[in-house]
Amino acid sequence: MLEHQQTSRRDIRSYALLALGLLFMYAAATVPPASNCDESGRACAPWLVPVAGVLGLLASAGGVALLLRNHRWGCRVDARSGQLQWWDTRQSEAVHHVALDTIARIELRTNTDSSDALFFYDAHGARLPIPKDEVFPHPGEPWARALVARCPHIVLSVDPAE
Repeated sequence: MLEHQQTSRRDIRSYALLALGLLFMYAAATVPPASNCDESGRACAPWLVPVAGVLGLLASAGGVALLLRNHRWGCRVDARSGQLQWWDTRQSEAVHHVALDTIARIELRTNTDSSDALFFYDAHGARLPIPKDEVFPHPGEPWARALVARCPHIVLSVDPAE
């Protein structure tokens, strides 16, 4: 069974958002607003310090909310039922599924920011309503190759010409 699961509490991005927010709040609390002026006093932006504090508060609140809510997302291949299942609790608590026999082709596209996107197609070339990222592991190629190894009827195309 191929399985990938992730939660907000195991995702570094939640902690990074919280840390960034705390850093901005610390800066806003310790930097005197008058220090944002040049020596002549003409170029002055003391309003930036409270703005940084508000942005820090919002980012910190977002990080805490992610950690408290603890979103879950992932996918699994259930060999017994012959289904690809996926979930993302930010969208819905439901587990979605598609029969593995329905999948004829997977396109793996690597973006310039090194993230992978998986696109699933049926035998008629129609795209299946499966999320292209986030619910699948990164990088997606090893997972896709393992799926194709288990389901030889599925063809994998890596970075197809667009």
